[in-house]
Amino acid sequence: MSLRFSAALAIAVFAGIASAQAPAATQERTLFFEPTITTQGANEIVNAIRTVTETPQLTIDEAHKSLTLRGTAAQVGMAEWLFPQLSKPAGGTPKYTLPGAPEQMLEVLYPANVTTNQGLAEMVNTIRTVVEIQRMYACQGAHAIAVRSTAGQAALAEWIANAVDKPAGWQPPESGRWVSYDYSASLTHGDTASAVRVFYAAYLDKQQDLAEVLNLTRTVAEVQRMFGVNERKAVVLRAGPAQVALAAWLLNALDKPANWQPPADQNPARYQYQADYPGSKGETDFVRIFYLAPDITQEGLSALANQIRVSVGVQRLFASTVHHAVALRGNASQVTAAEQLVAARK
Repeated sequence: MSLRFSAALAIAVFAGIASAQAPAATQERTLFFEPTITTQGANEIVNAIRTVTETPQLTIDEAHKSLTLRGTAAQVGMAEWLFPQLSKPAGGTPKYTLPGAPEQMLEVLYPANVTTNQGLAEMVNTIRTVVEIQRMYACQGAHAIAVRSTAGQAALAEWIANAVDKPAGWQPPESGRWVSYDYSASLTHGDTASAVRVFYAAYLDKQQDLAEVLNLTRTVAEVQRMFGVNERKAVVLRAGPAQVALAAWLLNALDKPANWQPPADQNPARYQYQADYPGSKGETDFVRIFYLAPDITQEGLSALANQIRVSVGVQRLFASTVHHAVALRGNASQVTAAEQLVAARK
């Protein structure tokens, strides 16, 4: 091979590599805000576009009330669609499918009844936690939530938003305290969390009480995708069917009127749990909720819980001041030992 041919080949190979690595062409657009937009409102829209579309360069011209953005054709297309949805909301749930990527889409949620900033933040955090969507942003001025996700995630996000977007003081009928959604068709490989539930509490009026019961349920049932919506006294969760069934039992067992005490033959409350995740081999755990005497102090409740945890070696345990309860999950011998410790304390 001649030196001249070798050099030409090297140049051709280098040019091919450079061409393959060349960044996508950058486009530029200038969009104009509504004349009445506030500085905060404009900044919220910019932050929403930056978060959801990942457009790298956005510049506000306050004098002309305009936004100039630079990015790839896909980023600019998303930004051009999203901008008017946040600048002048039209309602409904508008959706945009990314060209060339039908599995990716944008949607905008407009809650009608969740009117406070706290409520809007709770809705975002609930969807982010339960659905596992990262590219989300709430615009308080437009009272809108911009979401970028897969189609399956978007459908679940919309369902959750509707489930918690209820008027102040709203209460479901007794038969409607649990609503469910089947997420199995949208699961990614290795994910078994197909069951989604929303629980509307009847009696957990205090924020601290709702938080305690939620943390108890998270600990004993080992449900991570779970969030409490204080403004609607609701708990939203996603997990495997067996975990959700246990979580439902726990929430129902503690959502009772103030000063409620169980019948003697229902203390402790009992539940048999059989894991259903891959590799679990169908092992069975036993769940107990011990309702202690109303005059027990918080220090006494914590001391009993620590005694059980240390002496019995059970980790899935939580003590709650709601109905002075200690809930735990373990094998048969652990549960029996815990029952003996509680009985000795009475």
